[in-house]
Amino acid sequence: MTPRLPRTAQAGLTLIELMLTMMILSIVLGLGVGALSGLEVPSGQTVGLVRSALRAAATQAVSHEATCSVAFHREQGIMYPAELRVVGTWHFEDSSLVGAFGLNGLGTGVRVIDEGFIGKALSFAQSGSQALFAIEQDPAFDLSEGFVVEIAVKDPEGKGGRVLHIGHMVGIDLTPEGAVRGWFAPDFSESSLLGSVPSKVLTDSSANRATHLFVETESGAVFPDEWVRLRLEYDRSKLSLSIDGAPMSVLECEAPVRELVGVLGLSTTDRDGFRGEVDKLVVAAVSALEPIQLDDGAIFQSKTPKRVVFHGGGGLDPTVHSGPVEVGVEFVDGTTKTITVGILGTVE
Repeated sequence: MTPRLPRTAQAGLTLIELMLTMMILSIVLGLGVGALSGLEVPSGQTVGLVRSALRAAATQAVSHEATCSVAFHREQGIMYPAELRVVGTWHFEDSSLVGAFGLNGLGTGVRVIDEGFIGKALSFAQSGSQALFAIEQDPAFDLSEGFVVEIAVKDPEGKGGRVLHIGHMVGIDLTPEGAVRGWFAPDFSESSLLGSVPSKVLTDSSANRATHLFVETESGAVFPDEWVRLRLEYDRSKLSLSIDGAPMSVLECEAPVRELVGVLGLSTTDRDGFRGEVDKLVVAAVSALEPIQLDDGAIFQSKTPKRVVFHGGGGLDPTVHSGPVEVGVEFVDGTTKTITVGILGTVE
């Protein structure tokens, strides 16, 4: 007679039933984990996208030894990376007016002198002298998103004049009183951009009815017969002018630069031409890269700055940022993430 199994054993699971049960549990748990992972991935990817864009800008700044930035459209959740690229440089060591990138010039009445800012320099002392450089056919000379112009000047007699213009849309002048004036022609084709210009500029007659915007130093900023290094810079947030590295004048504006018309000119043949000396001219353009759209309807929080700017060493530009900055990302479910950029350019 076969012995009967205890009731507890009869109520148990067979090996096959146990394996089937474990398999079903594995499938159910696996689906659950997968669903949870799917909820987390988009936010992680979006934050990673922002971090990558900021780190790439810092890396580009170091590799190019030039300013790079990332601008943010908060409501639309779009990033606009940009970098500063040198598009023209001239040293004037001989009368051939040879420049980098094949941008050579033609001079009228100019001569090379030995006592330059560094090495030799170009003199426009003769009445009616000027130098012209054909940059209008060079696609690199797109200054619409911003620019930097650096030039060394000396005004032996203190008479001032138009030092340079770039396609009649960007320029630097000296006044007989020793003031320096920088200017550019903004493109206000988008009416909303008029709100980015201070009202006093729009009503000031010196602004030429807002066809040009100006920054100008006080009189006596430049002394006769002394070399100074001038820097005019615009990044679609501010137009700034500095002398020998010292900030002198700033104007806030967000409009793009109007399309260049014609050549780059040093001095002019007219009476308002600069009859001094120039050396070490460098022109750089802000080059906009491909915009980056955040995923899944994410936007940037109000604490996010309009622009994060890295200087040539890779850290945050101290003229723009006084300390670390925070970029806040808000998702459609209301959750938020914060990316911090340290003063040394570290992104966390």
